[in-house]
Amino acid sequence: MAYVSFIVQFFAIVFLIRSSTGTTCGSPKTFQQSPNWLVSIVYSDQRDQLNPLQCSGTIMNDRFVITATHCLFDLNGDPVPLPMLQIQSVNNVAINRSIAKVYHPKKFNVERLDDDIVLLKLDRPLTFNSYVSPICFDSTILGSRPEAIVLAGHHLEPRSELDVVDLSILPNENCNTINRLIFNTSYENSLCVGEFEASQTYHRKAGMALMIKANDTLFIGGIVLYTTGSPQGNISFAGGINLEPYATWIDKVINRHLRASVSEQKCQEYNVKAAAHKENTMWIPSVLLLDERSDFFKPVCFASLISEHFVLTAAQCKHATRKVYIQYDILDTEQFTEFDFNTMPSEPHGIALVKLPRKPRRFNQLINCLWTAEDTPLQFVAQALHALGHSMVDYFRAKYIPTKPIQLLDLKRCSQISSMMIRSAPGDVVAVNRDYETLRRIVGLSTKGFGRCTDRSVESIVEKLEWIEDIVWG
Repeated sequence: MAYVSFIVQFFAIVFLIRSSTGTTCGSPKTFQQSPNWLVSIVYSDQRDQLNPLQCSGTIMNDRFVITATHCLFDLNGDPVPLPMLQIQSVNNVAINRSIAKVYHPKKFNVERLDDDIVLLKLDRPLTFNSYVSPICFDSTILGSRPEAIVLAGHHLEPRSELDVVDLSILPNENCNTINRLIFNTSYENSLCVGEFEASQTYHRKAGMALMIKANDTLFIGGIVLYTTGSPQGNISFAGGINLEPYATWIDKVINRHLRASVSEQKCQEYNVKAAAHKENTMWIPSVLLLDERSDFFKPVCFASLISEHFVLTAAQCKHATRKVYIQYDILDTEQFTEFDFNTMPSEPHGIALVKLPRKPRRFNQLINCLWTAEDTPLQFVAQALHALGHSMVDYFRAKYIPTKPIQLLDLKRCSQISSMMIRSAPGDVVAVNRDYETLRRIVGLSTKGFGRCTDRSVESIVEKLEWIEDIVWG
């Protein structure tokens, strides 16, 4: 195939991007044996065996690594359980982390290469030093198409000298032709660099960064999905994915822990309003989802107001619910017969959000906050808040561990919920009260209810915050 060459040009910038910890990012001068941001994704039980490498990855900041999504699948196309994988620094194998959570821009089809990128959240932060530091990420750099890409090939042959080469970018039509030749299909946002020859050896090497050089600083511009070259592993061509269309999503995910989430900002706002309009009542205001019988003593589900127009509940309540019924006190009620259910496509039996056509009349008495400290383990006393105030007692303890379902402890007392005026049902939540806040914070939600004392874990709301915020606040 004809090779189209371009004149190598680099961008100039007048400032040096630094990571949130103050560590200089993307500097070739900080290389030890290989780029400091380079990691290997290895099978955790094979790190010391021959050929443990699953894929490579790139450090974005102290909590996130980016790689190709198909690196999380085996050769049969089956997902590899996350506990089986470890993130390991190439420069210092003693520095390793587990994967706590994965983030995808869209639902991934392993049969294709579309949207083949994933962000891996580490189980604990990295400490940056002379061996480990992040690559630079700047959406404005991604927005300007360079004529050359920088590729560091050290991780392909860990014991060789550092190999950083400049590879020219091929036109989109050439790239699509190559992809069709290899995979019988093309894919969106493809990026091809270097010289391709059909006789070259196909390397199943993926996850490394395609980098843009600007004034002696390296910025990530793409992710390698495959390479070709000599049988010895030397690279002359790389096919990958351009990160420009994903820049906003990447920035939102990797920097979320650096700024207050919209859930946290709204909680502060709601607390101020609730404190100013605090009411003393024996009745605990409740949101009930009722079927055609409209029996509020036996609701289909419970729900919790989390914004001006949304309540949180269990997804299984969708088909039976005919009415959203709010009981402010024994004589004051409000009801909605028009509403919209939103469920997570990937978890049809998990949580749901119900959109109401108007703001509830006594909003400040009804509103709840969400627990947003996703990295902070928590043990707390759970309460059932849908009964007369004088009947409400502390029923059991709950335990939150990041990335895990909420565990319920001391369940021997939860049977008392069955004797309450309104019994437990799906959509019941476990919440915690902070001493300095008026509103409680919802940590987890039960999809079964607590009355039978058999449901020992509940859905973690913290793990669904991104989806909740996108639906509720856009």
